[in-house]
Amino acid sequence: MNIEEISIAELAIDPANVRRHDASNLDAIRGSLKRFGQQKPIVVNEKGVVIAGNGTLTAARALGWDRIKIVRTELMGAEATAFAIADNRTAELATWDDGALVEQLSALELEDGALLEAAGFSSKELEGMVDDLVGLEPEKPQPQPAEMDEKADELPELATVEAKTQVGEVVEVGNQKVICGDCIETMRELEENSIDAIVTDPPYGIGFMGKEWDNFQPSQLNAETRIHNDDHRAPYSQKKGSLVAGTYDQSLKGNRAFQTWSESWLVEAIRVLKPGGHLIAFSSTRTIHRVITAAEEVGFQIRDVISWLQWQGFPKSMDISKNIDNEADAKKWEGWGTALKPSHEPAVLARKPVEGTVAENVLRYGTGGLNIDATRIPFGDESWPGPQGHEDLEAKQRQQSTPTVNFRYTSPGMVSDMFKDSGRWPGNLYYCPKPARAEKELGCDELNPKTGAEATDRNEGTAGLKSPRAGAGRTASEVRNYHPTVKPVRLMRWLLRMVTPPGGVVLEPFAGSGTTLVASELEGLETIGIEREPEYVDICRARVEGVIDDD
Repeated sequence: MNIEEISIAELAIDPANVRRHDASNLDAIRGSLKRFGQQKPIVVNEKGVVIAGNGTLTAARALGWDRIKIVRTELMGAEATAFAIADNRTAELATWDDGALVEQLSALELEDGALLEAAGFSSKELEGMVDDLVGLEPEKPQPQPAEMDEKADELPELATVEAKTQVGEVVEVGNQKVICGDCIETMRELEENSIDAIVTDPPYGIGFMGKEWDNFQPSQLNAETRIHNDDHRAPYSQKKGSLVAGTYDQSLKGNRAFQTWSESWLVEAIRVLKPGGHLIAFSSTRTIHRVITAAEEVGFQIRDVISWLQWQGFPKSMDISKNIDNEADAKKWEGWGTALKPSHEPAVLARKPVEGTVAENVLRYGTGGLNIDATRIPFGDESWPGPQGHEDLEAKQRQQSTPTVNFRYTSPGMVSDMFKDSGRWPGNLYYCPKPARAEKELGCDELNPKTGAEATDRNEGTAGLKSPRAGAGRTASEVRNYHPTVKPVRLMRWLLRMVTPPGGVVLEPFAGSGTTLVASELEGLETIGIEREPEYVDICRARVEGVIDDD
């Protein structure tokens, strides 16, 4: 193929072109040409008539271009017409992977809003796509059971997933142990004061897990009574069948029920921890206060709240204007929503009370302190987005209008402690992106895959099936680690180093897909994981074996 660059004046729009380009389409083409230049030549015949690329030529003329790249074809007459139609038709026949498209567009918007527009989408369009995926608009009709049954036959046929692990089984791999069972019942079997640290990612009170206990309605609970052990993983969806993905029961009764459930496992957590042992437990920004209050109620000392910054969350916001019937009124409320873009996840840092002084407790139990030097952030590392050193901090201080701002850091000794050669004193935030699919599925090659529908226990057509809120990767055609809330291994290694003494034993009461266990294996620690779902235990086993083999 010989690509030429010729004068635009030599070319003519095909008068027989049946493809119409409206203003919005031409705007999108112009935006792409302005940002990326011409990355694909247009096709012209020997007479200079455009066979494929009429929209590109029109947009280039509007931009004032003088020259354009072309490829000449010998096709004429009916063959040229057929080619032109096929060029457009083949593009029309392709479909978007909606979940993946939204994920990629959101990443573009985060990187540079202009990139989103250059790709042919506006922020408003992206918001609408997220709304459609998440299914938060109340007027949107939900599929009826009969409809969903009919569409279930359309799913790709994959191997039936049968868990290798059985309830009650103890799986040991490397330095890690996973017990398949109820977390509260299992913790009751653990010796008091036997665990050095607990690092966990418990359920957040969100209806997206796609399990039978997803159907549980916390608003129906009596908040004054403790949740029965059999229901300890249940405070999730406010709507039976979880037809609306990611909804919270935000009634007062529902929130109190979630807190009561949190107390039911935290009371066992504080019992098994050694005095001075630390707890790190993630939650959502909407429910973290309930976890913190529950931890206080059972006797923990709240030490801090750590924020995992990841920037990649999808807006879970309703477009208010779309829910106003009157066009004039809707126009007034364009651009208004109901939620911010989630960009971090909080985790409570709590400690079981020490016996005597901290120093005495450390000498007796090995617990009570945080390993500062092991968790320092190296200078220039993206994990810390703030000042990188003494000089950087002083420069930022000089920019302040008030000389006394941050005055406590001006002491040379203090600065020296904050900024050692090994890095910056760890802050209560940590940045790293969500894990890539390769990280999540390392070691999982031998596991049977699931479709997005199978992973969520939803039929095709169910609202939220392809929702980003259902967990990254669960919308793929074949996914082997289909747990919806997989944490980055790098983040969990950092947290484990912070709260676990050398040779210590970690407890993870909600093992999920095993990220804490993987991180523990890489850190040379021993972790006892507890996971109710046998299929997730299989994923835990595979992922730990994967990092062992990878070494």
